[in-house]
Order: sequence, then C-alpha cells, then structure tokens
Amino acid sequence: MAVQFGVLVMPNTTDKLIEHVRAAESAGFDRIRVGDSQSVYREVYCTLTIAALHTKRVKLGPGVTNPLTRHPAVTASAIATVDDVSGGRAYLGIGTGDSAVHNLSMRAAKLDTLREYVLAVRSLHATGEAVYQGRKLRLAWYRGRVPIYIAAQGPKALRLAGEIADGVIVQTGLAPDAVRESLAHIRAGAKEAGRDMKDIDIWWWALANIRPTKKQARREIRPFLAAIANILARPSPEGKEVPEQYKKPLVQLAEQYAFDEHVLPGEESRNSLLVERLGLEDYLAERFAFTGTAEECIEQVRRAVKLGASKFFFSINFPDSTRFMRDWSSQVMAKL
Repeated sequence: MAVQFGVLVMPNTTDKLIEHVRAAESAGFDRIRVGDSQSVYREVYCTLTIAALHTKRVKLGPGVTNPLTRHPAVTASAIATVDDVSGGRAYLGIGTGDSAVHNLSMRAAKLDTLREYVLAVRSLHATGEAVYQGRKLRLAWYRGRVPIYIAAQGPKALRLAGEIADGVIVQTGLAPDAVRESLAHIRAGAKEAGRDMKDIDIWWWALANIRPTKKQARREIRPFLAAIANILARPSPEGKEVPEQYKKPLVQLAEQYAFDEHVLPGEESRNSLLVERLGLEDYLAERFAFTGTAEECIEQVRRAVKLGASKFFFSINFPDSTRFMRDWSSQVMAKL
C-alpha cells in the first residue's frame, strides 16, 4: 500500500508561504491544505492562489472551510478559480466549522446544512445551477468537478462523508479502535448510497515531529494536540472511541479553548498549557501523532498502514516548518 503525505501550511507572510509550498512540493508531499479561519489566518482563497502559482504538482485546497461563513455560490466560484489557476489541482475540504465560526460567536453547522451545501456546490460546478435553502443559484463560467472532501470525526459525519463526498479527512486518530470504527462508519454511508469504498479517497488528520525524544517532539506540537482535543470534545466525546478517564478532561479543554489562538505555535500558549495541565498530552500524541526519532516515526507510520490508514495530512506550524518537511522527506518518506 503506497503511503502519501500532505501538509497544512499557515505562514504569516507571503514570503514564508511561497517558501513553505515550494518546500512541500520539493520534499515530495502530495497535498497542501491552507487553513480557513478568517479571524486567525490570511484569507484562504488568496493564499491558495499564491500557492498554486508557485507550485506545479501538488494538489491544493482549504483545510477546511465551512457552510456558514460563505454562501455556496461564493465557495463554488472561489475553489473553481483555484482549480483554473492551478491547472486542475484544486480540491475542496469542508467541515461543520471550528475556529472560523466560533470566532464569530456562531455554532458549528448541522450535518443537514453541510449535506445541502456540499450538494449545492457540486451541482453548481456540474450544471451551473443548484437549489439551496429554497433559492435557485447560478454559476455561469465554470463546468467541471472539483473533488469535495468532508472532514469528519463523529459517526454521523463519517457516514455522511461515505454517502456523498469524493473523499474524507478523518479526524478520529490512528488508534486501532478509532481506525476500525471510522472505516466502518464510512463504509456504512457508502453502502447506503450504493457506492464502492475504493471510490472514496480517505485521508487521516495526524501530527508529526522528528526529535531526539518523544517528550521534546510532543511538547513542540501541543498547540495542535489542543486543537485536536477541542474537535474531539465537540459537541461531545461520546461515540468517538475515547476512554472514560479522558472524557471529562477533553470537555474541560473544549470549555476553555482559546479560539483566537487556534493552532498558533508556542509551548506556553493558553491552549498548549491546557493540554499539559489536564494530563492529555501523551494520550493525544499516541492517538494522533507520529513522534520521536525518525526510526520511531517510521514504525508508527507502518503500524497505522497495517490498520488501513495510508494517507496522512500533517498540521505544521513550527518556527521552522521547512526543517520539518525536509527532515520528514529525507528521514521517513525516503525509507517507507
């Protein structure tokens, strides 16, 4: 089974963005995601356009957008523009909404809203017309199919992805039970829609860091561990293969999560310190991350592949993200 890797890039300057996307492509990564959180990061479609103009091979998309901050016709046109600029390399990643909606004092979208939104975008691309919330929409200039990936962690969202999405970004982790149950939910949705699992492109949201020790590697990725914990706890950790002793700490983290610092780097950030104080670091790292020496990371990747996961999106926002991509490419990817 071929192993593929993608990265989520969130640089703070255009120069850094260009450096990071070129480094990702040169290092052999297959996908680039750009965070869509207007209150924390640069505008996603501007960023994706810049990334498209400075790469030739990698596929590009938001990681991930949501059904609430943009009308579906706006999203359909925006991602179609990225597809046009990139020569057909765009994909649309979408979920119910996290920091982008919470920073606007909004709640995440319902799954029925997500379903209607995804189908509207797809119809606009295919036919130029769609109906959304009882109103007729039009898109005059584009005809094609940009693959749509649903980011999902709960059983119902995973089944919805299996039913209607071109691909899934699974956010449940890489523990054996989590992988097995996630695939079962996606398969159930696919079966209900009469689809074949091999037609659904499944990626797993994960973290990674190569360092001399697991302790150092995990400490440096605490902001991302906090973000994953927050998603795992919302709206509830139930049904997500969470051991009983971690349910209450996860809920406490979600209640105190600082959305205005969402995955911003720093071991001493509010979210990073929450992970440490609530005793969640090792549990989250073991479930969601490849950490330690290169040899340890290789073994962890191989273990995940044996479980049925072979495509991984990494969130990276290190002080030197280029260092991570270079090291992962030469020390891990080259040996798999």
